[in-house]
Amino acid sequence: MENKKISLLLIVSIFFAVATWKCNAQGPAKTWCVATSTAPEYNLQAVIDIACGNIVNCSPIVSFSQCYYPNTVRNHASFVLNLLYRREDAHCLEAVGVIVTQDPSYGGCHYP
Repeated sequence: MENKKISLLLIVSIFFAVATWKCNAQGPAKTWCVATSTAPEYNLQAVIDIACGNIVNCSPIVSFSQCYYPNTVRNHASFVLNLLYRREDAHCLEAVGVIVTQDPSYGGCHYP
């Protein structure tokens, strides 16, 4: 009877060790920074103008590139905000952005 208890305890311990390892191996949930639905377009355009001119590579949102459509300031700002968010030590700009857990990528447009 003692051997059965030890075997059962060992099996349960191994199960929890493997489950914990699998969770840790997947790492934290991935997040993205996108434009809020309430941010004024002029603020979003300012983010695009400043970031694309000096900080990040905005070639995916230029005319007819993979993330150009839909051709809206909010959509382009979402892509740019996420590029800024991906930079080392960067944060989502709370005044115009929000962190989401659902991948905003679509069609051929991949959000890093």
